[in-house]
Amino acid sequence: LLHPGQCEGHAAIARALHSEDYQRLKASPFVGLVLDEVGDGPEPHSLALFATLVSPCDGQPASTFLGSVELGGGETTPGQLLDLLKSFGVPAPKLAWLGSGLPSERLGDLGLHLRVTCPLLAELHCLPSRGHPEAPSYVSEYESVLDALFRLYGSSGAHGIPELRAALDLAAINLTGPQRVPWASILPAVEAVAASWSHLVPKLEATSPPSPLTQALALALRRFTFIAFTYLLLDTLPTLQKLSLLLQPEEPDLALLPPLVITTAASLQAQRGSDGPHFQSFLQALDNPGPAGDGSSGHYCYQGVELTDCSPATIQSFEDLRGAFLDSLRRGLWDSFPGPSLDIVAAFASIFDSRRYPQSLEELGAHGEGALRLLLQAYAPVVVGERALSDFPLFKRIVFSLGPLGPRDLCCKLVCAHSELHELFPDFAILASLVLVLPAGASLLDKVARSRELRWWDQGKGDGGDVQGSHVVKIAVDGPPLHEFDFALAIELFESGGGGVEFFGTQIK
Repeated sequence: LLHPGQCEGHAAIARALHSEDYQRLKASPFVGLVLDEVGDGPEPHSLALFATLVSPCDGQPASTFLGSVELGGGETTPGQLLDLLKSFGVPAPKLAWLGSGLPSERLGDLGLHLRVTCPLLAELHCLPSRGHPEAPSYVSEYESVLDALFRLYGSSGAHGIPELRAALDLAAINLTGPQRVPWASILPAVEAVAASWSHLVPKLEATSPPSPLTQALALALRRFTFIAFTYLLLDTLPTLQKLSLLLQPEEPDLALLPPLVITTAASLQAQRGSDGPHFQSFLQALDNPGPAGDGSSGHYCYQGVELTDCSPATIQSFEDLRGAFLDSLRRGLWDSFPGPSLDIVAAFASIFDSRRYPQSLEELGAHGEGALRLLLQAYAPVVVGERALSDFPLFKRIVFSLGPLGPRDLCCKLVCAHSELHELFPDFAILASLVLVLPAGASLLDKVARSRELRWWDQGKGDGGDVQGSHVVKIAVDGPPLHEFDFALAIELFESGGGGVEFFGTQIK
């Protein structure tokens, strides 16, 4: 337990950090809002909120943890979110992006309702998924089996299985953490189970003395549905992982996002119509010795291990499960990356990524005109269309002359209020600021992951626990180096007990 003085100290430091957020968010031309679930139950009790912003002083983008908000009745309302942003000096028209790791049924029509008062809002959900809530119920059963398996044999001790330990290391999974592991989304884990399955089953069955856990796991692994679903995941996860890897760098190559989403959706649709290569190989390798003596179907074997509950009827039933799972993945993909948002991302890349420009100055011509018109229509309230179209030929020539300048560096130069480019091209400076607050990249992902690790502070703490936990997460996620921290402000807030705007139980001065 923390001493009351420590709690007050944490609160003062968090208030000082939030005070800086208040100033930075007010100054940012636009902001993005990112939502993440707190808690791993079927009804998470709160949301963690993050904001993306950009500084007009130097054009540098940033992200910050705002706090956690309770979910009354299991969902949050647009009014709640807008009120909370307003307390940080962010009016509704400045909200440009909504991102999350939430499944679509929990988000509901939040984005649609927000757009009533946030006309610029686009959705792009780049956070890692917390699982497949819309998928068939078997997915959670499968993940429970993998969780028990990795906790039993994933250690580096004498009883550990090297393939499972290597998968944990490769995927950087910490089994001592409080959060649930979405095993069905982790390719190295599924690959390790597939590779070690044939000796996992006899190892479990040979455990002495036998335990209810090892016996239950042995039965689960012998099921046709388990091994079939493992090979189904081997067909689906590689393309989904490419998408995840694309979004992990600090500066994701957003030009690749729309075609990769389309390719992934097409791959999932193709598997809906015909078996993927891993699943097909598995079916072909099944060994059926023929009818049993009583006239029923014989037992099926795979890699020398007899499968349970395997029959032509079971295989047909699995086809229904496979189709439902693939459909849920496609729905989740399009919910995360809606078509209109992908069009905007592609247009931004066409304008601000010089790597997408023609190879010679003479070929610039009409390059990007369609993309610019799309952006001018989407962001009509904040840009002057005729001026932007008139400036575009000169803008392209200057960008071309700057050579291999990355899109983020170009956008930073445009947004920086003291730069020549900012003065020359005011409409492109506005569009560039919208690019820089897009909720993606390593910095944001790291903050979300760090906050997830610390969520236990917010759970089960009783009176004031949520507030205190939010303070600790704020300090851990956004605390600057000591030489950059405003100790004078923190001391003033500590001695005064706060003062100013109240937000998430923290008073913002």
